[in-house]
Amino acid sequence: MRFQVHKHYHHTLGTNIEQERGIVTSRFVGIYLLQVEQWIRILSLISDVIKLWAIVQQKWMYLENIFIGSNLQFGEDAKRFDTADKLYRKIMFETSRNSLVKDACTHPGRYDELKSILNLIEKIQKSLNEYLNTKRQLFPRFYFLSDDELLSIIGSLNPNHIQEYLQKMFDNIASLNFIHYNKLLISKEKQQNEQIDEQIHLNNQENSIYAKAMISLEKEEMNFLNPIECNGKVEIWMSNIEKEMKYSNRLLTKEAIFYYRFKQNRLEWMRKYIGMVILAVNQLWSTWEIEDQFDKIIKHNQRSAMKTYVKQLNSQIEEIVIEMRKFLKPNEYNKFETVLTIDVHTRDTVDILIRDGINEPHDFSWQCQLRFYWLSKENNLFLQQCNGKFEYGYEYMGLNGRLVITPLTDRIYLTVTQALSMFLGCAPAGPAGTGKTESIKDLAKAMGLLCVVTNCGEGKIFFSIHWFSFHH
Repeated sequence: MRFQVHKHYHHTLGTNIEQERGIVTSRFVGIYLLQVEQWIRILSLISDVIKLWAIVQQKWMYLENIFIGSNLQFGEDAKRFDTADKLYRKIMFETSRNSLVKDACTHPGRYDELKSILNLIEKIQKSLNEYLNTKRQLFPRFYFLSDDELLSIIGSLNPNHIQEYLQKMFDNIASLNFIHYNKLLISKEKQQNEQIDEQIHLNNQENSIYAKAMISLEKEEMNFLNPIECNGKVEIWMSNIEKEMKYSNRLLTKEAIFYYRFKQNRLEWMRKYIGMVILAVNQLWSTWEIEDQFDKIIKHNQRSAMKTYVKQLNSQIEEIVIEMRKFLKPNEYNKFETVLTIDVHTRDTVDILIRDGINEPHDFSWQCQLRFYWLSKENNLFLQQCNGKFEYGYEYMGLNGRLVITPLTDRIYLTVTQALSMFLGCAPAGPAGTGKTESIKDLAKAMGLLCVVTNCGEGKIFFSIHWFSFHH
């Protein structure tokens, strides 16, 4: 049941109104003046009704998809829509019996009927927006979805329905690994000493569904330490999944730091952990090893410590290159390739320190580098670069690779981190296709943070920018 007027008729109607107005001003109108004025009123009313009708129909069709056959319970809004729906269907039924434009649009009270329907619909939409905002405030990543997509998720009783929207809310995530449990043992780690020593026995319904892992687009899987129950309100369990993602990633990172080169060589250690954890921990140990060379130079007067360390780095690089020449699984190859990229940059950084005769860790040549530290007091991973200090984000992003880091990339990183440390923005400038956006995204990967790219065009209004930036 649709009302539709072809664009050609809109143009014809506008032309007819202008022609009638031209006749009114003619000195030859004479005895036809009253008749012409009446037609102007009729045509103007038809134009107003058609415009209003089109708006009402568009909004009604949108709400019909939400309220008809939905599992959502809207209470008072459902009653309002029922009233608006009956009024609109009555109008459409009358129109189907007499579809002449003049009769349908000039029917007594037709404009007022459509206006009252529009008022009801606008009240419903306002209430609906408030409802969706409460969902988004509980799980802010829902701001990345349109209203239709969010309503589709909320209205579905199947947790798997969220899968098709994950890539809009997480970077490089293909799916969640859902499993069924009747009884689940969850190991709960105590926050004080982080020793796993308590088990909680949960008795659940027969069809309870749990998310046990995140799967990247490369099919790499990050298992959650505590599977998340995915029953009830979607905004609650999606928020729990986000927290568990960061919690599990953090503990895996801490474990990987401890077991680095512990009773195993570096390649064996790399195979044991997911790519993102390896990258962060590898950069942390590289930072420690470089600063250890500074200690050897200052405290033990070992002037050749840095040159010896370069030999170690070259040996590590050669070891990875040899391994990559073997037959490897795609994910193993990607993992080694990304670590190799970072190792080469570390080697180049040490070469610069040797070339410039840098023997102290407080020198700008070292301070301007992006450095990783595990701070025991905060029990967390931090990044530092000059005056900037940032907590690592633990956003799981799979194995989507890193850029080759050049001296220009280092300068971009430094500019951005210093701006962020002063709570300022940063606006990279340059020709299209030179890597401005990709450099910012690569820095976000290094910091373990989600980076969202949005394009501004003529359709962007100030409110959409406020709405997007204020809530992320």
